[in-house]
Amino acid sequence: MTRIAHAPLGALLLVIAACGGGSSADATERGAAAGAAGGAAANGARPPFELAKAPGDPCQWLSADEVQAIIGSFSAPPVRVRPNQDPSPDPYGTGCLYTLPLQPQMGKGTVVLSVALHSGGAADLVSAASASLFGAKSDTDTRSRNGSQSSGWDHETQLGTTYLARIGHIGVQVDRGTFEIPTEKAKQLAAAARDKMADRPFANPVDPLLDSVRAMAGLQSEPAPTQGPDPCALVTRAEAEAVLGPLTVPPYRSAGDSPLWDANGQSCSYFTGNGHRALTIMPTWSEGKMTFKMAAGIGGVVANVTGVDRGVAADTLEGPWDDVMQDMHGILRFLKGDRMLDVMWVSSSTDRAGALRLAVAALGRL
Repeated sequence: MTRIAHAPLGALLLVIAACGGGSSADATERGAAAGAAGGAAANGARPPFELAKAPGDPCQWLSADEVQAIIGSFSAPPVRVRPNQDPSPDPYGTGCLYTLPLQPQMGKGTVVLSVALHSGGAADLVSAASASLFGAKSDTDTRSRNGSQSSGWDHETQLGTTYLARIGHIGVQVDRGTFEIPTEKAKQLAAAARDKMADRPFANPVDPLLDSVRAMAGLQSEPAPTQGPDPCALVTRAEAEAVLGPLTVPPYRSAGDSPLWDANGQSCSYFTGNGHRALTIMPTWSEGKMTFKMAAGIGGVVANVTGVDRGVAADTLEGPWDDVMQDMHGILRFLKGDRMLDVMWVSSSTDRAGALRLAVAALGRL
């Protein structure tokens, strides 16, 4: 991949990752991103339903034969890497590097596949930001919320030699090392990885790097049980299904602002499937005013950097809250007294109006 083509995307993704509003747990962001962690949950518990399984190595999302059938033979074995402008081997890497016999005139004959179990909305955000900053165009809304169109994705975008696609909360990224590798092959590779995934909740995976740091420090590897009320008590299954449609599994605790199952999670997710669709609510039981103010400030900084403005003024949305905003990722945040409620609805089966209906129900019990 040429540095000129990839550098703008790298800058955008760094801004997105660094300024996401502060609602995600660090372990969720690292562990869930791009298939970095294994299928084991971050604690020993199991939910009363079957979980989808993620491989322990991103090179296991697809077999070598499946990848070769799409992009051709390898000149070296697949390698786990840290995706970047210049991918390098990393035992905790979140991508898989495939090296081809191709000797391009510019760039390298390589392809890197990465799968994100959470934060798949980066595809949406990157396309909006790149359109604002560089006038780049993307294939937006290529698939409706009921999955009726043929692309199989909710959103696709390209910037240089990078292809990003999202379905529900799942994101897939394919980085080509050169423009001489056809874009169509990147799309086929991403679709193949998507089609191998079961349409069920994934567990919040163990973060191997964080686990090793804990072990060296003599700390327990499993997090302590979460204190405080059950977030799933804020919206009942019947209330959720009235807005989202039938749930494929009961409401469950999840990790941070993600729909990844976690027995000790601070949020609650309502999973309808039909393309990895889930709505997640996350209460903040104390110091909500300070958290809300910080989130609003960070969102303003990112909007200035990227040119993307998804803010929602409080006076445009009336309801049982003191203040409300929507950040650049589409997360709705409601302030009531010193408590706050985040509603992650973009990857769900409803629209913002439906999310507001569920927020009203939750705030009544907050």
